[in-house]
Amino acid sequence: VGAGQSGISIAYALELEGIYNVKVFDLNPAGEEGPWLTTARMRSLRSGKQLRGPVELASHTFRAWHEANYGEEAWDGLGKWAPTEMWGRYLQWLKNIQGVNVSNYRQLKEII
Repeated sequence: VGAGQSGISIAYALELEGIYNVKVFDLNPAGEEGPWLTTARMRSLRSGKQLRGPVELASHTFRAWHEANYGEEAWDGLGKWAPTEMWGRYLQWLKNIQGVNVSNYRQLKEII
């Protein structure tokens, strides 16, 4: 439940383990899942840029995404932290490239 960083990471990890019938529910519209592009208050992440992000695949890391979009020199000049909005754009890309099945405008109200 929730297509933010944790939700998309868990859904993809389950797929890598052979569990394919996974759907992630999120109350927000597509492209606005999670707090990073909407409600996050901090201007930059507290984690250092050298962390790989929520995935194991080298081609899906934050660094790979950043260098593909902005170049290697921009990565070197990024500093210790990434801006919050940039992290949000990376997570949206990650959700799309990994093919996470998200059902938007859905809210879990009860588990029976």
